Amino acid sequence: MEEDSLFKTPHHEPLAERLRPKTLDEFQGQQHLLGKGKVLRNLIERDQISSMIFWGPPGVGKTTLAKIIAHTTKASFITFSAVTSIRQVPGSMLNADRESRVRYLSRRIISTETGIKKEQLADQLFLSASALREPLSMATRLCESFGLRIVSRPGTGMRVEGEEYKRRLALTEVSGVHFHKETLDCSDPDSASWLSCGYEERQDIRHTFLKILRESPISLRDSATQRVAVYLIIARNRVRNGHEIQLPDPWLESIGTMFYPLAQSIYHTLEEQYGCYAMPRDEVAFLGILLFSMLDVNLKRDPFSLHPGFAGQAGRLRDRVLVYLKQETGLDFAPLPLARDLLQQILFNLIAQHFYGMDGAVQYDYVYELQFLDCPLCAELSRRVIEFIQTIYPFRVNRFLRAMLSCYFFSLLHEIRYPIRPLRLCSTHFLGTEYARIQTEGLKERYPELIEEITPMNLYELRRIDPAECDGVLLGNGAEQEEGIKPGYRYDYPVELLLLIRNERDFDRVYNTLLVEAYQYRQQLPPPENYRVIRNFQYYTPEQFFQYLAGVHGRDEAERQTLLNQWITREKCWTYQCGEVVVVFQEEQGAEGEKIRLEFYPLEKRALWGERKIRALLYVGGGLHDWQKMKALNTLLYSFVRYPEELEAFAEDPPRMAAEWLRRSLQTM
Repeated sequence: MEEDSLFKTPHHEPLAERLRPKTLDEFQGQQHLLGKGKVLRNLIERDQISSMIFWGPPGVGKTTLAKIIAHTTKASFITFSAVTSIRQVPGSMLNADRESRVRYLSRRIISTETGIKKEQLADQLFLSASALREPLSMATRLCESFGLRIVSRPGTGMRVEGEEYKRRLALTEVSGVHFHKETLDCSDPDSASWLSCGYEERQDIRHTFLKILRESPISLRDSATQRVAVYLIIARNRVRNGHEIQLPDPWLESIGTMFYPLAQSIYHTLEEQYGCYAMPRDEVAFLGILLFSMLDVNLKRDPFSLHPGFAGQAGRLRDRVLVYLKQETGLDFAPLPLARDLLQQILFNLIAQHFYGMDGAVQYDYVYELQFLDCPLCAELSRRVIEFIQTIYPFRVNRFLRAMLSCYFFSLLHEIRYPIRPLRLCSTHFLGTEYARIQTEGLKERYPELIEEITPMNLYELRRIDPAECDGVLLGNGAEQEEGIKPGYRYDYPVELLLLIRNERDFDRVYNTLLVEAYQYRQQLPPPENYRVIRNFQYYTPEQFFQYLAGVHGRDEAERQTLLNQWITREKCWTYQCGEVVVVFQEEQGAEGEKIRLEFYPLEKRALWGERKIRALLYVGGGLHDWQKMKALNTLLYSFVRYPEELEAFAEDPPRMAAEWLRRSLQTM
């Protein structure tokens, strides 16, 4: 057996590495540069580091300081040997984040006025011509999503062509959403002409804009404020260099009486502070349009007060979408409290963005804004709604809109409650039944819908309780109130040791262990006989798996061919990747669709589905005709993303793990 390395894990790294300083305060020496208020320390703390070389004998702290800088500025730290060969750099760069590379290429192509050659881009990224091909193609598609055209001419190279406002929007998007954590890249003259701005000024511009925004009647989503702050810098620099926006007349007429004055106020205040912000009418109007297109979803705001035309159009489109969903899924969305108003707000934003040509642009949003795409049913409903809308209007769709619609369905499912059967509980206390009554009075007040009654009694009386008439017992036997203590006697009903209910933690503990069973969540899951596990499945390709399923579920050759065609064309069938599990969902109508059936296929070894590695396949057959069952199924599928370490436990006992995952979704975390 091969012996483990002494340095295999971070817990067993060398002593010198463990004792290496992690912060500037821990670093010793070079105080004339790194002391508080000194020049290098200020640059590091402000994330304004430029290129530099550390020279000196071994052991003086060069690597340590470099690591501290990387940690403080959230930069990547790449180690390579200059002694061996500079050619080691490309291999290190290949490990860099793909998205960052695409951003860099997009930024260079958008900002250049004269053009840039592919050879230059390859050299700057330490890539070969073949390795550059994929990220450059992605950067090209990104630019095209903003309505820009990529042109390439012999001798000059690549550049974009398109309206000034589209170039600004695209550069804003790829220049860094996280305003505080990223330094705007001005490493080349082209980017500098668009983005140059001192650190303090950059922060002040954002604070000035946010102060005016707070005092206005509108609100933007948080990630949008970062974009507007970057755009204000770009707009100033471009106008100063003679590049102004020209807007069509309908845009100027549509901006209304709210957003144009707000944009005027922003530019006027910035002009008073910094100068160079005296903007012509079209520039002011476009800033107002930008604010208009980035409104957050706010149910307290009447969309008709913002733009009656857009609001009316959004309302009519909303009604058509709800009718379509009812026909498509059998689910009636209209009675749900949030369904109508929330969907109208989302569609209002979409219609506004489409009118101003801002729909479809690729957006780099926060991870938490995109996590709803990991909810398979919500993401699938989002896809269907988008495809339906596109049959009516020529909308382009970006991933943020997909995430917004997925979040919309997730919010609706969150509002759905499982049926409740109030619990019948008993309570004991070693000091007597009156103390037992007192300690549980708060439970009845806090969870009235979950508790039918709590009967105080003495400990010895529990022996005569009929288990069929008791859903649980709060046992106060004088033991110390600590997690992990078990009752000394075996009971036929759930028991929770709880001497006193003293704080929120105790309430949560009782809820998580006993009261959560008031929700009839188990009834929303498939019955045990509808689960099937096929271990060590020999998977090769998606097409092979579809053929296998068609052979298993088709009763004759004609039906098998029909099923195979449906999976290929996504008609009444869809696939979605949940972490390392691919879900194949087959919609069924009538009686067949009333009960969900699951077939779980753990693979013998990891394989590829498209470009992503998977560990298992899941076939789901049934319908989406019941809100509670849909919520349960969505929670079950999302659990494959949340609990990948429990895939083996699910394969061992699917009904038990499915119920456990639903139980967790109801517990207080």
